[in-house]
Amino acid sequence: MAYGNYQGYYQYRLEDCEDSRFHILKKEYFINKKCLDIGCNAGAVTIRIFEDHKPRYMVGIDRDKILVKKAQQNLKKIRAISDEEEDKRRTVDNTSSSDTDAEGAASSENIAVPGVPFAAQTTTINRTLLFRQENIITERHKDHSYDTITCLSVVKWIHLTYGDDGLLSLFRKAHRLLKPGGLFILEFQSWKSYKKKKSLCRETEKMYASIEMRPDSFEQVLSSEIGFTFVENLGKTVHSKKGFRRHILLCTK
Repeated sequence: MAYGNYQGYYQYRLEDCEDSRFHILKKEYFINKKCLDIGCNAGAVTIRIFEDHKPRYMVGIDRDKILVKKAQQNLKKIRAISDEEEDKRRTVDNTSSSDTDAEGAASSENIAVPGVPFAAQTTTINRTLLFRQENIITERHKDHSYDTITCLSVVKWIHLTYGDDGLLSLFRKAHRLLKPGGLFILEFQSWKSYKKKKSLCRETEKMYASIEMRPDSFEQVLSSEIGFTFVENLGKTVHSKKGFRRHILLCTK
């Protein structure tokens, strides 16, 4: 089981322009920051955060190599589209510059920076987005200097796979990987949602029965046990088509 992820899940959420998470995920949490997205799935939300909120550096990780490959493919597609749009824009700019030169004014050309994704490369240089396969629970993550870490809608699957100890390990690792003052943004599912998925396999049934730490205790655990100095409930996300209602916590180290 790959945390119960589906390739189509983030795709239809991305296609819904009214995805309420993007009313909650403020640009100030990401702009010019170094960011990590845990459980990036096929990359759709990670890419949208990168495009809309302009982090300086962002890496998306997922333990499922098929999903990571899909995320990399999605990024290549968007880069290709952006390059095409940039070529068209530069053609128009060059035409305008030629007209201006004919009138005796100096021309200027925006120079694209190789390897920088999206058309915004002409105004925001040296920004990086990448995806890689990694299991945040079982593998060592060497970088300890993130400004913002997101973990969106994957907590249930980690909890059902690794139990309370695994989820606590996730929370501790997120805290450890952040700079002082850094942000951990956690979107989590309700206990009712756990019940619906507990019978996926024998292992999840056993793990479900062993869970003592319920979602309504996450705020307290993150502050009193993990050590975040401030934990704020930003409210519920709502997806009208699929009926999602999930809380998002903003945790400050």
